[in-house]
Amino acid sequence: MLLITKTVPGLEDLLVNELAGIGKSAEAKVINRGVCIATISDDKITALIDQSRFLTSASMIVGQGVIDENLESLQAIAREIEWEKYIPTNSTIAVRTERVGQHRFTSIDASRGVGEVVLNKLKSKGFEAKVHLNAPNYVITVDIINYNAYIGIRLAGEESLHRKWYRVYEHIASLKPTIANALLELGDLRDKETLLDPVCGGGTIPIEATLYHEDIVAVCNDVSKKAIDGARRNAVAAGVEKRIIFKNIDVKELSSRLSPKSIDLIAADPPFGIRMGSLVDSQVVVKNILGLAKQVLSEEGRLSIIYPFRDFIETESENIGLEIRHSRKILHGDLESWIIVLAL
Repeated sequence: MLLITKTVPGLEDLLVNELAGIGKSAEAKVINRGVCIATISDDKITALIDQSRFLTSASMIVGQGVIDENLESLQAIAREIEWEKYIPTNSTIAVRTERVGQHRFTSIDASRGVGEVVLNKLKSKGFEAKVHLNAPNYVITVDIINYNAYIGIRLAGEESLHRKWYRVYEHIASLKPTIANALLELGDLRDKETLLDPVCGGGTIPIEATLYHEDIVAVCNDVSKKAIDGARRNAVAAGVEKRIIFKNIDVKELSSRLSPKSIDLIAADPPFGIRMGSLVDSQVVVKNILGLAKQVLSEEGRLSIIYPFRDFIETESENIGLEIRHSRKILHGDLESWIIVLAL
């Protein structure tokens, strides 16, 4: 099955590697920021949806081709698709379009135009279907990258795959599990290591770590008791609460409560924006995390952190003797941020 798959922009290589591993595919490739194409055998689709750490959506490609600037060229591709093979009668549909490039039509025009083709084709085959934008039975996806168009049917419905079942408590600025897993992957978390998230919020990083690593120790700390209580509830929902140590301590005091060289990986999404009163407050927390890393990381320990300002971390880490081993820019919601991995 040919799929168009999506992830957080900036994590494409992690998704390609994962697709190749799960789907045993040698054809996974990046076609745009946050967008990859892969060939996956049908019997691996369920595993992909259930096990992927970096996937946010996946659609089965049912039509593709080269278009020009006009909507008609896109509709021509849609007309070649045998929609009755994919959409049963009496179904509801919605068309979602994402578009890159200059065209004489908008994304809304594209959704409407393809939707009209689908409904007319189904009707011509004696199939009844209606548009339902809020809760459709089938989501038809249209991805236009300059003059290449891909039309697909989403495999897991409307909701993004990054939304996890264990989120019974939603932190004010919850971290996407895809980004949490990127922090862990780029930080090279290994079995039998000890992980610390000093600003864990709803516990996404420790929970994701324990879901995918059976033999680690995870420490989930936050200065907010409400956050820790919520993180514990999420861990219970995920079935991993007995494998996580919960602490309710201010970051600046945490080093005195942990043994030197006791942590192998610190993974952190420090509060920023709506979670902090000012940029200065945010920088104080980051400084405290860097100082904590210097004091509690093991000899081969790493700090994997996401923050909008690479220059600030570069300057502060150099001041205290931490070395940047890896950095990359990603899109964290609507904000461009950096994932930075540091070591002693």
